[in-house]
Amino acid sequence: MELDYPRGKEQSKEMKAANEKLAQQYGVRGFPTVVFADASGKPFGGFVGGRSGDDVMKAMQDALKNKEALSAAEANVAKAATDEAKVAALMEVLKLAPQEYVDNFYGDVKAEIKKLDKEDKSGLKAADAHADLLKKEQKDVQNYLAGKLTDKTTPAEALQVVKAYPDRDKLLPETQQQLLMMEFGTYLNSTGDVDGAVLILDKVAELKTGTEAGMQAPRIKAGILANKDKIKAQIDAAKKAQSK
Repeated sequence: MELDYPRGKEQSKEMKAANEKLAQQYGVRGFPTVVFADASGKPFGGFVGGRSGDDVMKAMQDALKNKEALSAAEANVAKAATDEAKVAALMEVLKLAPQEYVDNFYGDVKAEIKKLDKEDKSGLKAADAHADLLKKEQKDVQNYLAGKLTDKTTPAEALQVVKAYPDRDKLLPETQQQLLMMEFGTYLNSTGDVDGAVLILDKVAELKTGTEAGMQAPRIKAGILANKDKIKAQIDAAKKAQSK
């Protein structure tokens, strides 16, 4: 099935609404988005972005292998003789499911695990509680910044806004990393102090490994240290242009 999201072509209100619903359901944020799903619409693989014919074929083959593994895991759920065995089999289903589709398409699996795993030995309840808190914190950050930053805000002003975020040290490490990455960008652009900016990146990496920010920070650090003089010159030139 192919869904179209045109910018320059009219569609009926019904088609727009149906396409938008599917875009939300499947988390479409980029084009093309290709989803491999069973007859009920439950995804077992996919990718985003243009690929060569060979790469598309490999993605299809990988998805079909994953579908077979998912089917085997689901069969093991049906065979499980105890709650503990059933939880283990259900967790395997979640492990094999494409993670970006778990909440929208494998919610029944998560619900069954939580029902059976009363002591949360799987850690699923704790993980979901963490994810919910993280979403709340990140939304709070967005609301805070939206009320204080505009197109006319200078990097120096933005830096002070970010640094003034209340109770930063009480936030989850991922949220602290998000704020520190903002602090890094505003600090570097307002001061041109590459060494000081690198120290902020070090804090990001130290807070928690394995996160997107935690992995980005060392790469960004290496890049700016390799181009230190060039970056400082660009920032100085931008400052002079703004002061005119």
